[in-house]
Amino acid sequence: MTLGGDYHVDLAPIAYLSERYGDNLAVLWIDAHPDIMLPAKNLYAHTHVLATPMGEGDPDFGAAVRRTVHPKRVLYVGLTETSPVESGCTSADRW
Repeated sequence: MTLGGDYHVDLAPIAYLSERYGDNLAVLWIDAHPDIMLPAKNLYAHTHVLATPMGEGDPDFGAAVRRTVHPKRVLYVGLTETSPVESGCTSADRW
């Protein structure tokens, strides 16, 4: 479990655990927002922090992720309404 004031504290633990456990890892994301926006759609880094370990997002941060987390291994809890970009224009649609 990671807790912190900035969303980016989640990137390193998820990247590490994904590399260590591979397909045995599941991510429970408790937030009002899915945080899977892509940099081309939203420049605020906190809006795409979960996209990065899923293989999208900022390429500099993405370099820290050696094994991506498949979107089917992410469970959201507490989401409010998502934006059209988050609901239909993300890489998650490819899976």
